Amino acid sequence: GCDNCRAAKEHGGALRKDYGELAAFILGAVGDCKPALASMTRLVKIWRGSYKGAAEESGNFEAIHPSKMETIRQKAGTFHKDLLSENALKDAVSQLCQQGYLKRDTRKGGQTASGFSKTWEVLILTDKGRDFASKGGMLMMDVPEAIRKADEQRRKDKEARVNELVVEGIDVSSLIPQEELEAGCGQVLDSHLEWIRMMKHKRGRGMDASADAMQDALTKVLAWRDDKARGLRMAPAAVLPNHMAMKIIKSKVKTVEGLVEAGVRIVGVESLSELLMDLGGSTQDQ
Repeated sequence: GCDNCRAAKEHGGALRKDYGELAAFILGAVGDCKPALASMTRLVKIWRGSYKGAAEESGNFEAIHPSKMETIRQKAGTFHKDLLSENALKDAVSQLCQQGYLKRDTRKGGQTASGFSKTWEVLILTDKGRDFASKGGMLMMDVPEAIRKADEQRRKDKEARVNELVVEGIDVSSLIPQEELEAGCGQVLDSHLEWIRMMKHKRGRGMDASADAMQDALTKVLAWRDDKARGLRMAPAAVLPNHMAMKIIKSKVKTVEGLVEAGVRIVGVESLSELLMDLGGSTQDQ
């Protein structure tokens, strides 16, 4: 599914959620990291799967074994990217510290050029954190602020996309599946939006003849669809949904083989092919 769909399922606007999987992932990586090298900066790279080991360290060392890093990269790919943003990870770490799964520790070692001791902060697992990293389970946490902000932006974007269809006179309640309206994206919604934007783009560039020809072709294809539906005593959308008709016109498919490949499965597709052949080059850019 699209990014919005996935995010809606994962975050859903809640203020607290079970983040057990994320917590086990964060804690496990801390446990795999060499204790003296488990700084927040380094760990963020590790959690996000971008840590390059010795290649990015000033000395010839690695904070985590390459095989462990590969496992982390694979696991990171199962989380929505918002959860692995630096701000969301830091928020989650703060909560894990507050709940006693992690603790911050200050390390000292070597000296700076001016003679001061170097100090840096590392994260270390508590016994509670080590136990959770190995066993997993449910762990309720506040939804990170970065996630809430991203959710709010997605909500605004979703409303804007649906409203764009409504303004153009699209009957969204009957033409767009409810789950796509809720997510603000999906095959049907996206197809309608692409068609509207393409028409606007053509007219904005003075290509009115091309836009008119494509709109006329769509009207004729939908009329063919309605006639076929009456003959077969089927719902028009079951014969050929509007979004598929738009796709056919846009892609300039005309042959029976091309129509079948595009998803037209109805008996009598040959007559649709003939109609499109008759329309010929009228839908070509002019």
